[in-house]
Amino acid sequence: MGNIMLLLMELISLAQKVSKLESAVRNGTKVDEKEFVVLTESLMVQLLYLGSIEADVEAKAQRKNEFHCMHC
Repeated sequence: MGNIMLLLMELISLAQKVSKLESAVRNGTKVDEKEFVVLTESLMVQLLYLGSIEADVEAKAQRKNEFHCMHC
């Protein structure tokens, strides 16, 4: 559960950055392309992290099912 909380906190932080960046662009503020690149990469990293958490949960569920089948 701790991994999911860390992910959630990071996603909240990234969402705030996206919102600020969006506001800046809508207000006509020139935004360096690097900011978009860094934010996009950060979001991709979190997506990969989420995938690893989901894979871990699925693997645990599969092991649990296999264990129960062995003891039937």
